[in-house]
Amino acid sequence: MKISVIVPAYNIAELLPRCLESILAQSHADLEIIAVNDGSTDGTSDILREYALRDNRIRVIEKPNGGVGSARNAALDIATGEYTLFVDGDDRIEPDYIAALTEKAQSDNIVFARHVICNGRRRWLAELPQGLEGLAVTEAVIALRRAQLFGWVFNKIFSSAIIRRNHLRFDTSLALHEDELFTAEYCRFAKAVAVANDASGAHYEYIIRKGSAVASLSASRRALTMYRTLCDKMCDALPDEENRALSARIFLQQCAAVLRRCGDREAMEQFYYA
Repeated sequence: MKISVIVPAYNIAELLPRCLESILAQSHADLEIIAVNDGSTDGTSDILREYALRDNRIRVIEKPNGGVGSARNAALDIATGEYTLFVDGDDRIEPDYIAALTEKAQSDNIVFARHVICNGRRRWLAELPQGLEGLAVTEAVIALRRAQLFGWVFNKIFSSAIIRRNHLRFDTSLALHEDELFTAEYCRFAKAVAVANDASGAHYEYIIRKGSAVASLSASRRALTMYRTLCDKMCDALPDEENRALSARIFLQQCAAVLRRCGDREAMEQFYYA
């Protein structure tokens, strides 16, 4: 069973070899690795091409900088695997990670996995809510959103048939949380939810870096407008009453967090007491 592994990369030459080595070391070897250089100005392109010469499973796309959603879309346009999995170029995966996800993958479902978060000071395991596999897709989405574990694409495997049949792509107008919207739109067409068996420690390791898009833009006042747009689009993708209420509550939490990071006391007082 061929799996398309999509790896967007932008100015991460220092971390990229660690990521690629972890993918090449997977126990599930039938992989199509599509690495996208999103207009990097460091040695990222050279590293990708060096690895492509070493292993013919790696295909490299070179494109002007357009953001991570644009890079993933470029890879989706040429992906041929039965299932699709995303790995950010500054992260890494344990050797049995893809095998654990593939074991539960079906043509009409979505598979979630636990992941490890690293912020440079400590590591911790993000636990999924209990009982997800017994829930309807909408109920599972609600449980994951409440636990703040829904949005990423890196801890999931997707049916390529659902992606192709419904022409799913990342919204390039969003500089953050484009993966959350993609996952929400995918879940509209999924019939079931599964959880990967990671008893052997088959985890995804998510690295939080200073200067990353998440770290920098989330502290910007520009994020307020983007979060409003995201809220509207999430309500369209998940239109049931409870998910719409969750979208509104998450939007307010995101706005409050942005204002705290910006240190704008006047704007914070207007937000809280208006």
